[in-house]
Amino acid sequence: MLEKPTKNPQQNVSVKKVPHEHGGVNNFVVNSFLKNSTNVFIEFELPQDESYGYVLNLVRLDIIDWATRYNIPYTQKTIKYTHRLAFEEDRFYTVFATTWNSKIEYQLIDRRW
Repeated sequence: MLEKPTKNPQQNVSVKKVPHEHGGVNNFVVNSFLKNSTNVFIEFELPQDESYGYVLNLVRLDIIDWATRYNIPYTQKTIKYTHRLAFEEDRFYTVFATTWNSKIEYQLIDRRW
């Protein structure tokens, strides 16, 4: 059973404990996105109408399913009508691009250049 996210006072982030299929627990950092902390992220456009909340929920659920399946930690944040997903390691962006199997479209934003 999934646990509610808990605050980690040392890191000032929320940690969600997700049971692993082979036993044990995976800790995923959720809803923590330091201001201007990353120049690379995945961005999902959200509709600017009454379906906003529904679509945002679908995006979040698909991200949780994907991250759990591939055991990848991530951070996420919603800003106005975009939802951003970031990883600490660049290699996770490649994993995401090759394994994301959802009807929800995304774009990779790279502000390093």
